[in-house]
Amino acid sequence: MFLISALVLFLCMWVFMGLAIYLAYYKLEEIEACFDGSEQVELLKLMGDGVLGRTFRLSGVSALISYSGIRCDDPAVTMGVSALPKKLRWAVQATFYLGSFTLLGALVLAFCRKYVHL
Repeated sequence: MFLISALVLFLCMWVFMGLAIYLAYYKLEEIEACFDGSEQVELLKLMGDGVLGRTFRLSGVSALISYSGIRCDDPAVTMGVSALPKKLRWAVQATFYLGSFTLLGALVLAFCRKYVHL
């Protein structure tokens, strides 16, 4: 059971990394253009154009998109979320949730390995 769970988690991690790097290098400018005038997105651009900088910018924008319905003080973010094409919004949110669930799964798997002895 542990081996199957670890393999599924490993596969999810590679899908997450591939999708995140694709979006960070080919779609990030299009995503950030929708948030024109947003102070939060402008601050994210300070991270640079390297691999880590672009993926960090993507994760920041994806958090803005995923949590925009909860509380958002910046009207540019609200308008940016509504201006994003539906497929692109879905891809960004899928990346965010896949990364979150992969991290959560790794923590649960490590806990089970240590304390439940799977």
